[in-house]
Amino acid sequence: MAELARRHDVPLILVAPASSLADCTPFQADAAAGPERDADALYAAGMAALADGRRDEARRLLTAARDQDVCALRAPTEFVQAVRDVAAARNLPLVDVPALLAARGADVPGRDWFLDHVHPTVEGHGLIAEGLLAALGRAGLVTLPAEGGASAVPEARAAIEAQIDPTFQGLALKNLAKVLGWAGKHAEAADLARQSQALLGSGDAETHFLLGNAARDARRLDEAAAHYRDAVALDDGYAEAWLNLGHALAGAGRPDEAEHAAQRAVALLPRLAAAHELLGVVLRERGRLPAATDALRRALALAP
Repeated sequence: MAELARRHDVPLILVAPASSLADCTPFQADAAAGPERDADALYAAGMAALADGRRDEARRLLTAARDQDVCALRAPTEFVQAVRDVAAARNLPLVDVPALLAARGADVPGRDWFLDHVHPTVEGHGLIAEGLLAALGRAGLVTLPAEGGASAVPEARAAIEAQIDPTFQGLALKNLAKVLGWAGKHAEAADLARQSQALLGSGDAETHFLLGNAARDARRLDEAAAHYRDAVALDDGYAEAWLNLGHALAGAGRPDEAEHAAQRAVALLPRLAAAHELLGVVLRERGRLPAATDALRRALALAP
């Protein structure tokens, strides 16, 4: 990129990327790699060090957890350093986002600056924008006031933030929560779902579903069931919520209540083997063995 820009006389500013270190579990770990390379173990140790106030150790461990993530959706250290090296070798302007965060006391950034693994909060975008503005000024690509670009930031920030639609922002946060939920990161999805709920209100079925998934993943089954009940109360045709409600109630030892949820799931998803399986398990727990056998046979017929 730098060579192409030079060849065609295009001004170029490089940005060294940052990512969330705290509050972002690895996407995929390799436990067989050993304690020094297992991303999950490194993350757990890093968060423990952070909670204990050992910030330097926490930064080292959490950076290692990011770098050892098998599913590398965050730029590892060598990528970040490569951007810095190219900027230095070619004398190009550089916006070093990790350095900007460290200057704000965020050398171990988490949900204070990132919504997920890499996407900044509104404040995070503002920090990068300020860095870009300064770099543009140093490169002579824009003319800044004599006192520098910082004087224009408050007015610009107010103008930009006034354009943010709370409903649109709430829906965006919910969609991001759904993506993290699909990735199995239920606790992080729940944090975003709560932010979404603060903007959209409590009348959104999908938000309750996401919160239920997080509670179920943490084995807080009664809490999970309450959220799933809220979801189906808002949307009686929400098949996945009925299915998960049945699982939560069954796991909590309430098969009589779970049966109704399982029956609704089967009615809404008659071709889904998992719904018939759940019904069969619940009926077995209630001692209704012939009906349980029929349900489990239907599950096997759908998924041999």
